[in-house]
Amino acid sequence: MDKPEVKERTRTAYNKVGQDYDNWYWFKKSKELRAGLKGEVFTVLKKELGGRPKILDICCGTGYLVKDLSALGDYTGVDFAPSMIKHCSVTFPKNKFVLGDAEELPFKSSTFDAVVCFWSFHHFLYPEKALDEMKRVLKPGGLVVIATFKDAKLNLMAKLADITSDSYWGFKTVRHSKKAMGRMMSTRFKNVDIKIYPNGTSLLNAMGIRFLVVTGRK
Repeated sequence: MDKPEVKERTRTAYNKVGQDYDNWYWFKKSKELRAGLKGEVFTVLKKELGGRPKILDICCGTGYLVKDLSALGDYTGVDFAPSMIKHCSVTFPKNKFVLGDAEELPFKSSTFDAVVCFWSFHHFLYPEKALDEMKRVLKPGGLVVIATFKDAKLNLMAKLADITSDSYWGFKTVRHSKKAMGRMMSTRFKNVDIKIYPNGTSLLNAMGIRFLVVTGRK
């Protein structure tokens, strides 16, 4: 299966799920994990952002970050699944939502003060193209924050989880190592910082469920 076909299957799957994604088994079971990861992301945002910045939420889905990001600045959400955008537009009528692809963002260059990509970078078949787009739409000095799955090549449980997920959804889950992510980021952004979450010894670590919280400046 070539990449364009994989991307279309991904779009179709999320478009079919739509607003019911919040009731999906994994979404509900990962509630605490998502909340912890979101806390890591917002610790960075609150520290780095000031005033009333223009914030882009890439792959906004059903609007998991809308309320919190709106409290920090002027919010815009983008997603490539029409049903997700429709759901968000109805649920959050005061916010702006746009149908668009992360690898070809429908915004002018130097538009946003911050770009956030939460729990979705692992779906990008052309991650470097997505990073180029993030950089393009950021204003000079703008902040990028990405929270994505860390690679787990030697962890059997993580491998089985990815295979099960890929078989169920019909598309590929791409995890990135800290080194690979750092290489992609450092050629595009300044002040790159990458933290692993959760850190230390835990059941999640044993299962191979770890994330990279990645930040940088244009």
